[in-house]
Amino acid sequence: MLQEYQPPLVKGDWMYVTQPGVRTVDCLAVATGQRCWSVVLPEVTGMVGLAGGLLVIRTEMGLQALDLTDGKTRWRYNADDVYCFPLADEQRLLVACREHAGAEKDRWQVRLTWLEAATGAPTATTILSDLIDVDPRLGPLVPHGNRLFAFFGRGQHDPARDVLELIPKGEAERIPPPQDAWQRRVASAPSP
Repeated sequence: MLQEYQPPLVKGDWMYVTQPGVRTVDCLAVATGQRCWSVVLPEVTGMVGLAGGLLVIRTEMGLQALDLTDGKTRWRYNADDVYCFPLADEQRLLVACREHAGAEKDRWQVRLTWLEAATGAPTATTILSDLIDVDPRLGPLVPHGNRLFAFFGRGQHDPARDVLELIPKGEAERIPPPQDAWQRRVASAPSP
């Protein structure tokens, strides 16, 4: 079971709910419990939080943002092996994923990626090169002021977890905004 036990998220008169064993996201009136909307999401694993007027959901395939008023999907961010603790505020999200460390198929690295809250577009990314391991265990991320801390362990059976402060060593790699394929073709077409 990949779904998490989580308390509802409350904003104003509405609360947003997911629950293990139920593959929906529901919006309920706080005062009455009456359902405003319900969205069936077979791949839902939990809620990330509210970001930029959207409800961000973690799924088996990455992240998905739902409109607070009607539950319609506004964007999706596909990513494998997303750790279960993305951070969200009104402008952006911080997502941690694990991926193979280059040619070393038996070793994994942790990648942090920043997304725009309104669109889900990635804006920057960086690899935490000091945390490469056979089974890196990261999380949760804990912001404090303008500092960021995390727990880290090597494998699920390692009883020790280190508390780390994640300190930038330089600028994250910038990701250019996606350009529509049609616009690329038009821009590269020879002029008459």
